[in-house]
Amino acid sequence: MPNSPFETIAIADVVDRLGLENHFSFHDYDDDGRAIRHYAGDAIIEGDLDLDALFWNGVAGIWAEKDLIVGGTIFNWEIDTPACFLAVGRDLRCKNLVASSADIRIAGDARIDGLLSSTYNHGFIEVGRNVHALRH
Repeated sequence: MPNSPFETIAIADVVDRLGLENHFSFHDYDDDGRAIRHYAGDAIIEGDLDLDALFWNGVAGIWAEKDLIVGGTIFNWEIDTPACFLAVGRDLRCKNLVASSADIRIAGDARIDGLLSSTYNHGFIEVGRNVHALRH
């Protein structure tokens, strides 16, 4: 399955709709040239989703309006630097989720087929309904 197409939109166009000033406060969303990758429908991303690398490559956030399926790991290893945010309008499914300073908001369920780890206090993970992860 190929990656789902996305559009790139300006931060200013979604500040109110996503509540960026209220929910994603670690990074100052000024006019720093970063944009948001917007998936209007269900989205599939093959492989890993590196929230650190995306941020340093000009992406402020990933916004999937409906379900998001990531074939690999969603990770954010950096603990004291800003990271790309992740906003999912319904359910998230991924192999692993490792977060440090990233702000992650999932409106529905989070189904993680392996490890869920939140390793630092700058970011947060908010799940609207249930979290399912493999127990060791």
